[in-house]
Amino acid sequence: MPRPAPGEAGPGPTPARHDARWRVVVPVKGTDRAKSRLELGDDRRTAFAGAFALDTVRALLACPLVRDVLVVADRDARTGALGDLGATVLTAGVPAGLNEALRFGLGEASLWWPGQPLAVVLGDLPALRPASVTAALEAAATIGGTVFVADASGAGTTLLAGPRRPPEPWFGGQSAAAHRRAGAVEISALVPPDLQRDVDTTADLDDAISLGVGLSTNAVLALA
Repeated sequence: MPRPAPGEAGPGPTPARHDARWRVVVPVKGTDRAKSRLELGDDRRTAFAGAFALDTVRALLACPLVRDVLVVADRDARTGALGDLGATVLTAGVPAGLNEALRFGLGEASLWWPGQPLAVVLGDLPALRPASVTAALEAAATIGGTVFVADASGAGTTLLAGPRRPPEPWFGGQSAAAHRRAGAVEISALVPPDLQRDVDTTADLDDAISLGVGLSTNAVLALA
């Protein structure tokens, strides 16, 4: 049995099983820092940031290849609704910095679910669909090594997956190149555009809306 998760919300991690389904780590920033490049008022910006995370996690949990979602979050992040969806939320002990938080989460996931395939998906993909996650994870399993999906700009990364060992995250402004240098195989051409459409700016949000955003993001849009 996996050890209990300190500072967790939601149903808690499920016992490790010898199946091919994935455990996915999703980072969530605190309220003050979330989506700071969105040119909106603070209340609306934070509402969108929370909605993006909810729509991302909802799509992941609806993917038949995903067994569990582990959210690694800043202590001031609003994560209660993520736990209500069925994600495990970990705040205690999560270090500052995106890559540091992801390495911590992947380490915890490796302890809870030893030998299971692990992935990272960023929590700002409001148009994400379960079928797109399936396409990426199936490609990762076929390739057998670490893979990544670049964001819509081609510079960043939205998904990093390791079917046989935990992937090493190198997120940041030029993370696609960093993951490529680290030996990960790019599979962007094998997935639909919703998995690449992260949202940092209002132009990104307009593009995501054109693809079709999820329930939570639509609810925030309806308040305009």
